[in-house]
Amino acid sequence: MQALRPLLLLFSIALLVIVGAASLSPPPDEAPPEPPPASAPHLADPGPKEPDAPLEIRFEAEITPPFRAGAEPEPVETETVRAGERVLVEVAASTRGEVALDGLGQAAFVEPGTPARFDLVPATGRYEVLFTTANGADEPIGTLIVKPPAEPSVTQPAT
Repeated sequence: MQALRPLLLLFSIALLVIVGAASLSPPPDEAPPEPPPASAPHLADPGPKEPDAPLEIRFEAEITPPFRAGAEPEPVETETVRAGERVLVEVAASTRGEVALDGLGQAAFVEPGTPARFDLVPATGRYEVLFTTANGADEPIGTLIVKPPAEPSVTQPAT
């Protein structure tokens, strides 16, 4: 038994050295990142937007006191886009509720700090943006007007 102790001690030390060396070396399947080629130009400006980048529209839902007889209703925001354009509609609110795009069949929940977002390509028409409060009261907060697509301009040949 006394003769096995030095052998077990030597085996334990060798095992610790192997484990320590393995933990310091990078895994074989991870290659270090390659630096970019020296001849690659550095672009400061990414250029124009992508053609399919959406048009961004933002509405704010502000809760007003209940309507009083004789008081003028507050005007709602109106945004106009062309049919066929990709539109990202974002609605922020100061209280929890639900936002609906009337006529488009789109609805989403909204709360402070978390706006409702709609990514769509609407058809020609007029769509009300409605905010429904937690107590169920509907309040119009905006209008999205979608006009027909722009006609391509035709140039007349010079005579």
